[in-house]
Amino acid sequence: MFEHFHTVRTVFNACQSQLTAYVEPEKVTALGAEIEERAANCQPIVMVYGVYNAGKSTLLNALIGREEAEVGDIPKTDRVDAYQVGDVQILDTPGIDAPIEHEAVSREQLKKSDAVIFVLSSDGVLEEQQTYEEIGKILASGKPLLVVINNKSGYQDSDPDYVALKEKFRTNLYQHFAENEPLLARLNNTPDFLVNADLALKGKLTGKTKLVKFSQIEALEKAVARLFKETDSARVASTLAYQLSELLEEAIGKAQGQAAQHELQQLEALITSFADARSTVFDKVKARSEKAKPGFKTELVSLFEDGRSDAVEPVLTAWQNDLGDYFDYQLQRAAKKLDAEAAEVAKIFRNSPSYAESFHDDDNAQAENGSGFTELLKGLAIKGGRAGVSDELMKEGIIYALKQGKSLAPEIFKGIGKKTMEKMASKVVPFIGPAIDVLVAIYDYLKAREQEQEEMRQAQQRSERIRLHVTTMVEELYDDFYERTCDTLEDTFEPMTLSLENSLRELSAQVGGVESDLRTLKRALVQLKQPV
Repeated sequence: MFEHFHTVRTVFNACQSQLTAYVEPEKVTALGAEIEERAANCQPIVMVYGVYNAGKSTLLNALIGREEAEVGDIPKTDRVDAYQVGDVQILDTPGIDAPIEHEAVSREQLKKSDAVIFVLSSDGVLEEQQTYEEIGKILASGKPLLVVINNKSGYQDSDPDYVALKEKFRTNLYQHFAENEPLLARLNNTPDFLVNADLALKGKLTGKTKLVKFSQIEALEKAVARLFKETDSARVASTLAYQLSELLEEAIGKAQGQAAQHELQQLEALITSFADARSTVFDKVKARSEKAKPGFKTELVSLFEDGRSDAVEPVLTAWQNDLGDYFDYQLQRAAKKLDAEAAEVAKIFRNSPSYAESFHDDDNAQAENGSGFTELLKGLAIKGGRAGVSDELMKEGIIYALKQGKSLAPEIFKGIGKKTMEKMASKVVPFIGPAIDVLVAIYDYLKAREQEQEEMRQAQQRSERIRLHVTTMVEELYDDFYERTCDTLEDTFEPMTLSLENSLRELSAQVGGVESDLRTLKRALVQLKQPV
C-alpha cells in the first residue's frame, strides 16, 4: 500500500513551502492532512453525484437496501452524507443546479472522491448541456465512472422508448465529445444503466424480488461491486495526486504572473525542455519496444515449441541491439536539440546588460567546443557561482552527459540480469529456483520431468504452457528494461538539469526567487504525473 502514496507524499513535502507562498495556506494544510489521513486508512470513497433531484438518495438507499439517505419531493441534500458499504465509503451529495452554496459542496467533494456514480433523470434532462459538461470533467479527471439514468418515467421493457432513451443519451455524449479523442476513449469504457430506483427500493424493503428484477438494478449492483473492488489504494493515491496537481497548477499560474526577469524565464523554460526531452526519449523507446512485443513473443513461442532453445539467445541479442541502437539515436537527437536551445539561451544572457560581463561572445570557441550548453554553464557559473556543477560537465557540457548515457546504455540491454532473474524466481516461477538461467529453465521445466512426459506430448497443452511462460518471461524482461531505461535517463539528464536548477536558484535569489519557485513547482508537477 505504502508505495502508492510515496510519490504523492514526497512531492508534497518537497514543494510545500512554495505552494504556501502562492496559494491559500489553508488549502495546503488541508491537503497535507488529507494525504496523511488517507494514506493511513486507505479507504476508497465513491461519490453519488449528478443532476439535482434526479433521485440520487433513493438510488443510494436502493443500493444499500435500507432507507438511510433522506429523500423527498423537495431536494433534501445540502451537505455530504457518508454511508459505509463494506470497506468503501459511499457519499450522497448535493447535485448540479442545486443552490450555489450546496453545489460548491459537491464540487469540492468530487475532487476528493476516487470513483463516481453519476445519476440523471429520464424526464428531459438528457437535453441539458451542463449534464454532459459535468460528465466530461469526471472523465477528464480519470476517475472510474458509472452513469445511471433513473427511470422516473416508468418505461416497460417492451416500450420502444426504453431502448431509445439510452441510445439518445449515448448519442448525445458522443456528439458532445466528438472533438476530444481522449474523452471518447474513456467514454467507451463507461457503462450506463437505466434503473427505476424507486421500484428497486420498494422491492428490497418489501422483499418482492419481482419488483427488484423489474427495476433493472441488478446489473447496476454487479457493476458497483466491481467498481468497489477496483477502487484500491492505487486509485486513492491517484485521487490525491489529482488534487495536488490542481494546487500545483494554481501556484504555477500565480508564480508566472509574478516572474519578472526575462533571462531567468528563458532559463526556466530551458529546464522544462530538458524534462520534456527526457520523457520524450523514454516514450519513444517504449513505443518501439511495445510495437515489437507481439512478434517477439510469437518468435520465442515458436522456438520453444520446436525445441530450439539454443536459438533463443540470437533472438534476444537482436532485440537488445535494435532497442540499444534506437535508444542511442533518440538520445543523440534529444541532446542535439537541447544543445541548440541552450545556445539560444546563452545568447539571450550574452546580450543582456545584467549578464553580459559573465558571457563572452566567442563564436569560434563555441564552434570548436560544439556545445551551447557548455557556454551557458560557464557564463552562469561566473555570474552565480559554481552552484555544484561538476568539472566534467563544466568542461564538456552536454557532450559529457551524452557520453555518460551511451556508456550506461549497454547495461540496459544485457538481457536477463541478476535482478530480473531474482524477480522471476521469487514472483513468477518459484519452482525454478534463482540459480539457473530462466530461459533454459522454462525449456527444461517443460521437457525434463518424466512424470509429465505424457502430458507434454499433448501439443495443445504443451503450447499453452509454453505461451504462458513465455508471456510471463517477456513481461518481466520488459518491466526490467523500462526500469533500467528510466535509471539510465535519470543518470544522463539529472546532472544537466540539476546544474541549471542550481544556477537558476542562485540567480533567482538575487532578484526575489520567483523563477526558482516556479521551477520547483513545475518539477513537482512533472514528478506527480509520472505513474505512481
